[in-house]
Amino acid sequence: MTPRRVKLGLAAFVALSGAAAVNLALMQPAGGRGGATARPARGLDRLPGIESTTLQSPAAATAATPNAAARREGALDRTATPSREEIDDAETTRAAQRELALRGYYQGAVDGIAGLMTRGAIMAFEYDHGRALSATASEDLLKAIMLTDPQRPTQPVAAWSPAIGPRAEQVVRTVQQSLIRLGHKISRVDGTLGSDTVRAIRAFEATQHLGETGRVSGALVARLAALASQGRLAASRN
Repeated sequence: MTPRRVKLGLAAFVALSGAAAVNLALMQPAGGRGGATARPARGLDRLPGIESTTLQSPAAATAATPNAAARREGALDRTATPSREEIDDAETTRAAQRELALRGYYQGAVDGIAGLMTRGAIMAFEYDHGRALSATASEDLLKAIMLTDPQRPTQPVAAWSPAIGPRAEQVVRTVQQSLIRLGHKISRVDGTLGSDTVRAIRAFEATQHLGETGRVSGALVARLAALASQGRLAASRN
């Protein structure tokens, strides 16, 4: 073998050895001997076009939000199958709406939905019959309504200051805010039927030909809602 062929063979061997070493280095996991977790190459840990979004493995994503699936399943369960309490509430509300309508307290749809007009009608019945204001369609309220004669006009209790529950208080606050926007003077939006609130309700009822009662009712709430839908409440603030 000539010296030239020996040199060529050595050169080829060195080249092949270098290529093999490079391949081994590329195939070895990042972190080498220390066993550290491999890190993605720079630029591959973010989705293009989405700011601050990091690619995660399924296990890491689950660990980051352990209750996400449970929350979704709970939401689906509540949507698909209403609880017995929810069904009872709707049935009681529907019955209360029907009985209140027979007695002239309610003019809305008998749909089992306790909206603002329904709560106002309940409050008017409670006020007229000397009950604390709850604005809630309960079994106890339904029994009280059914014990009254639909054919006999109600004789309201003389003006008084009833106890007001949380739901009724919120209805009163809504009425107070609406009346203030219409220009009526009410010192505070506090959810109570103070003298200035009663005067404002009476004044509004007089201008709307509703009959002056000074109490919250379904008719009062319905008229305020109608004015709001026409933009009257918003316009009065300007």
